[in-house]
Amino acid sequence: MDRQKMSQIFWFIDLQWSAIHEQNRPIWRASKL
Repeated sequence: MDRQKMSQIFWFIDLQWSAIHEQNRPIWRASKL
């Protein structure tokens, strides 16, 4: 696997991960209160 492909995959994973956290943040904040 070449470096460019790997960086694209890691970028995609990071994007998905941050999107999941953005969705969960209000729930986490509400449960903390």
